[in-house]
Amino acid sequence: MSLVDGLYVKLSDKGADETDVSALWNKSDTSGDGQLSASDFAAFFSQLSAAFGLEGINGDEAFKQLDDNQSGSVDYSTFMLHAIIGATGTVDKAIDDQAAFAEWWKGLGRASLTPQDSPFFDAEVDWGPLSRDDKGRFAYSPRTALAILNSQALIVKALVRQEPYVPPPGWKVLDLIWAHPNGIKLAAVPDKANDKVLQGTVIEHPDAVLVFLRGTILKGDLVADLKAMPVPFDDFPGRIHRGFTGCYTRIPDIRSQLKASLDKVVSSIPSGKPIIIAGHSLGGALAVMAFYDAMRWYGDKEGARMLLMTFGCPRVGTTAFATAFDELVTKTGSTAWRIANKADLITHLGPKLVYTHCGEEIGFDLKLASNLKAWTKNHIEAYMQHFSNEMNA
Repeated sequence: MSLVDGLYVKLSDKGADETDVSALWNKSDTSGDGQLSASDFAAFFSQLSAAFGLEGINGDEAFKQLDDNQSGSVDYSTFMLHAIIGATGTVDKAIDDQAAFAEWWKGLGRASLTPQDSPFFDAEVDWGPLSRDDKGRFAYSPRTALAILNSQALIVKALVRQEPYVPPPGWKVLDLIWAHPNGIKLAAVPDKANDKVLQGTVIEHPDAVLVFLRGTILKGDLVADLKAMPVPFDDFPGRIHRGFTGCYTRIPDIRSQLKASLDKVVSSIPSGKPIIIAGHSLGGALAVMAFYDAMRWYGDKEGARMLLMTFGCPRVGTTAFATAFDELVTKTGSTAWRIANKADLITHLGPKLVYTHCGEEIGFDLKLASNLKAWTKNHIEAYMQHFSNEMNA
């Protein structure tokens, strides 16, 4: 927990908007790299408190809590995610037994942020086949985009209700993709093969194969979101968001599962059938990493049928990664779309002085909520409404 957890509730009550906070952050950023030192953060928090009448929060102590890896700086996305969503749980000092602590920690990670009766579980997956333009590239369709986004609801439904996953009508399950229930590795918590929660699916329709990776649903997902320090990752160019790399490769290893599943797809499914890798929010970031891998694994022969589609995706890596990603898309003849609502604050996470978006942006601007308490409306409902509006235009 940190002193700024849930701070946006207070800010929203006082009429603050995300742009107000980001403007003060950028004004206080003396290094120009999107991260605030202790002195920069003190100046930022002092101005924020004065502007919006915040009381009772020690800025110096808040900085120490946010800088949990003692790097000497805090990035905007770490502050943002703590302030909007709030960190999850603190160590219960009554739990002295290591095994008991491990189970408590994993149970915390499995706790859902989404209610079991969410209305999104009833979303209809009205699939429309992908078409191509006169150059043979995939042509954007709001109907297809909406169907792909809505397919997430069935993954989340199975996860939250702890029931078997059922694919959309007309689709069959090829594989289920699992992730670890916690987004950070603790030395006192050993990983086991059965430490897993549903992260995504690989499903097949007569018209396409779809890999979909869900967004932040469990409290443990927030931990991955919050670990925003850019770090080297395997043979990826540049640096990648630390939390995303951990989620992608930690046991049960999303990366290895996808490689095994896609190996079967490219070897057994006709070459004309599109392979779509998609994701929302955190899942969008994981989908970007998966697509970069897939282009290197299969791009020479399969690139023309490979499509990335992300919704509400944060920035994933530094400019070196984004440049290499876009160059590989061109080289392999693949297609990469990043569907982004300008009013969706998640698409602005990952300081742009450090991180860079990749893929072709398909943007729109639809603000369903200005109150920061309801920020998810711009992150979820706005996409659904936008696609519906396009279909009905």
